[in-house]
Amino acid sequence: MRRSTVAILAAALVTLTACASGGGSTATPSGSAGASAAAVAPTKPVEFVISTAPGGGSDLYARAMASIISAKNLSPQPVQPLNKEGGSGAVAFTYVYDHKGDMHYVMITLNSFFTTIITQKLPYKATDFTPIANMALDPFFLWVNNDSTFKTAQDFVDAAKANSRRWRRPSPDTRAASSRR
Repeated sequence: MRRSTVAILAAALVTLTACASGGGSTATPSGSAGASAAAVAPTKPVEFVISTAPGGGSDLYARAMASIISAKNLSPQPVQPLNKEGGSGAVAFTYVYDHKGDMHYVMITLNSFFTTIITQKLPYKATDFTPIANMALDPFFLWVNNDSTFKTAQDFVDAAKANSRRWRRPSPDTRAASSRR
């Protein structure tokens, strides 16, 4: 294990106090403001809330982080991965949002965090969450068939703008977000 990886994980755990604190206050274990970040430590198990099903990349990544945190004794409390898949991440986002201000809920998510919140009618926006670390960077790709008229991303954007009323986008099942809370 590289020292830099352990240092990043330790820093992420220390900064848990920023998770879902909103309003710029320092979150305490109970969600109230006032204590300094250095004096705050988890008082119960921390949930790494994963927005995908077990076995996917973010699930494996979260479980690897949790096992390193445990093996290196980086937290006074266990860090437990919890899968809350559904609604293109909306189930996990809503679960964490419902625990706003409580540092014991940390979301491990994908780029869908932004797209799901933009495309679905949810009771929160991206700025209602506090990012504490960018642990990985996933590229977004736009794929088309070889015989497509689109040869560049700009071709696609131009066509979408010109035909916006005729174009439809797929929509995740938003019922999943409300039925799995």
